Amino acid sequence: MLRPPISIPLPKIVGNLLLADPALRDGIFNKSVVYMFEHDRERGSAGFILNHHTGRNVGDLVDAKELKPLKDIPVYYGGPVQDQQLHFVSFSWEGSKLVLDTEVSAEDAIILHHTGDSYLRAFVGHSAWSKGQLAGELDSESWFTAAPPRDLMDKTQDNSLWSYVLSHLSSYHQVVSLTPEDPFLN
Repeated sequence: MLRPPISIPLPKIVGNLLLADPALRDGIFNKSVVYMFEHDRERGSAGFILNHHTGRNVGDLVDAKELKPLKDIPVYYGGPVQDQQLHFVSFSWEGSKLVLDTEVSAEDAIILHHTGDSYLRAFVGHSAWSKGQLAGELDSESWFTAAPPRDLMDKTQDNSLWSYVLSHLSSYHQVVSLTPEDPFLN
């Protein structure tokens, strides 16, 4: 008698962070902290890299009069997919969960920026994994997963964010968080 295939539950990814293993040292994901907003067995996975600042602000990329109120918002490199597209997103806390709204229009971004009810961010591009790709990378231990700490969005959004989040997972991860830029030079 044939048995139906066993459905293995997806790991809790959406709403959590992926932290790059130090061995994942390519330019795009080196010491990345990725907030995951999609993880589906059929469609794949997607997120935004939180800690790779482009060195530019919205006003450097867009010279539209209607976006002038947003000109000083830093722009982060969300990932290599659609990296010519500017996204406004907002993060907010719902209880103990950090949630993301990826459908923020420029008009809504201006309102959110003035109210301060959420954390408004600007990204060029996003990160994406095809069907099964992220599961393979998790199996090969290319990423650590973590719940976002409550002070995540208040921290400096650079490589120190990677070390900060990683160091609070366990004593093992605290040691990993001290990995030098090129561990092979030691």
